Amino acid sequence: MVLASAGVATADSVTPIGSLQDLINLGQTGVTIGNTVFYNFSYTPSPAPNPAPAASAIAVGAISDGNVGLAFSSSWLSAGGQNQLSSISYSVHQADSSPQLLLDASRLSFDGAILAAGQDTSSTVTETLKTLGGQSTIGTFDVSNNQVNPPPSSLQSSLGFGGTRDLIVTDDISLKSGAVNGGVSSTSFVDVTFTVAAPLPPALWAGPALLALLGLARLARAAQTLSAI
Repeated sequence: MVLASAGVATADSVTPIGSLQDLINLGQTGVTIGNTVFYNFSYTPSPAPNPAPAASAIAVGAISDGNVGLAFSSSWLSAGGQNQLSSISYSVHQADSSPQLLLDASRLSFDGAILAAGQDTSSTVTETLKTLGGQSTIGTFDVSNNQVNPPPSSLQSSLGFGGTRDLIVTDDISLKSGAVNGGVSSTSFVDVTFTVAAPLPPALWAGPALLALLGLARLARAAQTLSAI
């Protein structure tokens, strides 16, 4: 499935794709957003007594707001100590281009809410980024809320990781609540976007390094001159 790139995700920058189950069914073909391919989706939901939404009940949209990514939406809820977890995994590939663009950062944003305050009540999304073979972890970061009125900044987070064409991504959507004091947590959307950029040419890296070396050489000569006086 190929979607043209259109341009914080808003309704205008999200194109509906279908359900998470639809993406799972696409296998290695996946969905292409601009020049970025998302494929090999899998899903593990937590079971009863408070089962996480089924893959068919999680809607997925393509984000093209200058970055590229996926918008997951459903109804996640935890109350009375009955926690909930959705674990969504997929691969990301940056296709051939000239100049070759690379994935170099990931950003999470969500609407995790605390509907009733309570001990051990939280809404969290944790993202783990691995190399294509899945053998090396590039990085892990999260976005989390345990407040009734959280500052907007707490509902988004990002991680830069340098340039790569391939990633394996796991997004764990976790809802927790206290069993004793009636806390309630919820989430209805999770947006995952990736920054795509051209790597710096070697000359740009060499230039500052060369200037730094020249500066050190000047300082050394100055020190020798002062010591000779």
